[in-house]
Amino acid sequence: MRKSVAIVNRKGGVGKTTLAVILAEQALLKGVTAVCVDLDPQENFIDSLSFFAGRKENERYLDKLIPCGIHDKVEIPDDGDILIVIDCPPALEDATMKGMKLADKILVPVMSDIFSILNLEVVFKQAEDCGKSRNDISLVTIGYKQGGATLPSSIRSNIDKRNYKVAAELPVHKTIAVNIASGKKWSNGIDMKFRRPFFELYNDLTA
Repeated sequence: MRKSVAIVNRKGGVGKTTLAVILAEQALLKGVTAVCVDLDPQENFIDSLSFFAGRKENERYLDKLIPCGIHDKVEIPDDGDILIVIDCPPALEDATMKGMKLADKILVPVMSDIFSILNLEVVFKQAEDCGKSRNDISLVTIGYKQGGATLPSSIRSNIDKRNYKVAAELPVHKTIAVNIASGKKWSNGIDMKFRRPFFELYNDLTA
C-alpha cells in the first residue's frame, strides 16, 4: 500500500493539522510508514509530531515516522506500506498547488456553517487546475453531528446540489487537541463512538 492524501482549505481553523496528525498517527500505530509533509511555514504539523516523538512510550513508532518541512528534501522508502500525509497552508498558493498535485486524494475539512460550504468552489476549481477530478476531492465535515443531531438541512442541500462528496462526518472533541499538544495518542481517553469515524476515514483512505 502506498497512498498520499493532501488536506486543503483556504480557511484557517477548520482542523486541517489536527486531521493530518490523526491520520499520520493511525498509520504509525498500524506499522505503516508515515511520511508527513508540512507545507505550512508555521510547521504546526511537524511540531505536533515532535510532541508525539518526544514521549518515551512512543519511541517504538519513530522508525516509521518521516517528517518533512516546507524546505526539506525527503527520501521515501521504496518498499513497505506508506501513507504520505500533506498538510497544506490556509491559502491557495504555490505550496497548496504542489500538495494537491502530489496527492492521490484531497480532503477538505469544513466546519458547520454555510459560509464554509459557499466558499469551497474556489478550492475545487484549483484542484481541477492541478489535474484532479471531483472524484479525487472529498469533504470532511467537522462538528456536524453532535449528540446524534443530523446535518442542518440548509447545509446538506448546498452540499448535495454542488455534487460534493463527503468522506466523513467527524465529531468535535476538545480532548483530541489536548492529547496532541501533550504528545499522547490522539484517541487517549476518548469513547469509541467519537473515535470510530476517524478510524473509518483512515481505513477508507488506505484501502
